[in-house]
Amino acid sequence: MPIESVEDLAKQSEIRYGCVRSGSTQAFFQESKHETYERMWQGMRYDMAPSNTEGVARVRRGGYAFLMESTSIEYVQRECQLTQIGGCWTLKDMVLHFSRVAVSKLLSSAILRLQENGTLQMLKERWWKLRHPSRHCPEEDGPSRPGSASELGLPKLGGVFVVLLSGLGLACLIAFAEFFLKTRSSPISQVPVTAFP
Repeated sequence: MPIESVEDLAKQSEIRYGCVRSGSTQAFFQESKHETYERMWQGMRYDMAPSNTEGVARVRRGGYAFLMESTSIEYVQRECQLTQIGGCWTLKDMVLHFSRVAVSKLLSSAILRLQENGTLQMLKERWWKLRHPSRHCPEEDGPSRPGSASELGLPKLGGVFVVLLSGLGLACLIAFAEFFLKTRSSPISQVPVTAFP
C-alpha cells in the first residue's frame, strides 16, 4: 500500500514512524484528541528519535518515516534521497516574547509587512532553493514517483477516451439516422427525361 498521507501511515504497520522526542511534533500527537493522531501516538511513542539528524538517518536506513516541522522538511528535502509525502497537516504560529510592548508591536508589524509584500517568500526562495542549485534530482527529470502530475498514462485517461469515442459513435449514428429519414421522407421528383436531338 503506497503511503501518501499521514492517514495512510496510521493505517499500516509495516513502516515504523516517529518524531523528535520532547519536540513540538511530539506534543501535538501526545495532546491531540483526533482519533487518527491518537492512534499514531500509540504507535510511535516508543519509536522517537533524539534529534532531526537521527530521524533522517533512520529514514535513510529504510523502513522508517520521520514526522517533522514543514520548514525542517523543506531544508532536508534538498537532498535527493529524501522526499516529502503529503502536505502540511497542522499549522502553527511562532511567537516571540519581548519585555516591552512597543518593541513587540514594532516587530510584529514589520514581520507582517515583509510577509505581505513577498519579501519573506523571496528570502526563503533565495536561501532554500537558489543557494542550492544542485537540488535537481534525476527522478524529477524522468518518470516521476507514482501520483505525480506528469504520470498520466492510459489507465488514468482511459475513461476520457471511452466517453469521447462513445460520443463520436452516437453522433455518427444520429447523423446516419437523420440522413436516412430525410431521404425516405422527401419524394423523388419525376422529371421527364428527354432525349437531345
